[in-house]
Amino acid sequence: MENNLMDLEAIKLSLRIDHSYDNAMIEGYISAAQTYVKNAVDVDATKDDLSLYEAFSLAVSLLVQYWYVNRTESVEYVSNAVVSLIQQLRGEYYAKTNSDEV
Repeated sequence: MENNLMDLEAIKLSLRIDHSYDNAMIEGYISAAQTYVKNAVDVDATKDDLSLYEAFSLAVSLLVQYWYVNRTESVEYVSNAVVSLIQQLRGEYYAKTNSDEV
């Protein structure tokens, strides 16, 4: 089985969570983070388009972990690591989509 960084169990493992009490919340974070990163890259892109890029999975995973750890705070900050991954993903995605149009 392919290692998917956006998988519930992979994120729980990275957060060292061994219970299922927060599964629904984490799954909600995963969905929200996928949409957040997708829209930051290109609102017309699909999650399937972006799931081909490793940076998408890593950005989503890091964002979910950040939101989970900081869930009691008003979170308006996105880590520099996530921003950097989004910028790299945006560049890769545009390079590929523009090369396909030629």
